[in-house]
Amino acid sequence: MSPAQMEGYLVYYYEYHFLYITGIEAVESKSIQNVGLLKLTFHPGTDMSQAMAQTVGYVDRARAFMPPGTVAPFIMRFDAGSVPSGISFFRVRRRASARFRTSR
Repeated sequence: MSPAQMEGYLVYYYEYHFLYITGIEAVESKSIQNVGLLKLTFHPGTDMSQAMAQTVGYVDRARAFMPPGTVAPFIMRFDAGSVPSGISFFRVRRRASARFRTSR
């Protein structure tokens, strides 16, 4: 099999198993430089700790159907607590900084 065919084969098994996770809304997959990237979207109100546990369980189950030596996936949770949601910019005026100097 070519690398692209093998990637499709592996991603298919993950997508198939992820459809059984409680609260799943969508499963999206993308190929970037022979790497399969899967994005799981959940319905609002889903218990994310339970969803993460089920995801790990279904990953293990899907790997049982894969060839020996298949590299385990990296599972990461993206939410407001783990991804930067904003950037702050600060501007300091030179006149205002003179107020903070202490004189002896």
